[in-house]
Amino acid sequence: MAVLSRREALARISLLVGGSLSAPALAGLAGGCRAPDARSTYTWITLDKSEQELVAAICEAIIPETDTPGAAAAGVPQFVDLMLSRWHTDEERESLMTALDRFDAQCVSAYGVSFAACEPGQQNEALRDAASGTEGRDMFRRMKELTVVGYYTSEFGATVELQHLEVPGVFDGCVPFSEIGKSWA
Repeated sequence: MAVLSRREALARISLLVGGSLSAPALAGLAGGCRAPDARSTYTWITLDKSEQELVAAICEAIIPETDTPGAAAAGVPQFVDLMLSRWHTDEERESLMTALDRFDAQCVSAYGVSFAACEPGQQNEALRDAASGTEGRDMFRRMKELTVVGYYTSEFGATVELQHLEVPGVFDGCVPFSEIGKSWA
């Protein structure tokens, strides 16, 4: 059995973690960043009114409201604004904002209205096209990552969508999923 040095172990852990989350998302989580309460008054930092509508529409299309709150109700657009302003570099922020503007312009060209004003089917088609195209793939990946991290670190995501038990009981590693009902936060 080969023994790993500390440097090799850290390198392997970095590869595992780095493959699942980007540096800004990890920095936000490590810094204790919480999604702002959607019911509170939030002062927007980076996004202007049209960008707020676009980001909210994209987040809601990624995690729509069903029998649980959607991304907008969980405060994910505010989380995206906070991440863009406090954790992304100027270059990362500009790159994403430029890609979002280009994406919205493509929606206006294809459907005659901005993404936020498109019908849900058109929004899904536009996002599917962005995810499969070379130009919009990075924008979609980054927005999906911010949406998922923002949603599942929000109160709604952690307590309504997932099960949450502040003081867990005995650990039983072999429980049929049918007895649990849904994943745990």
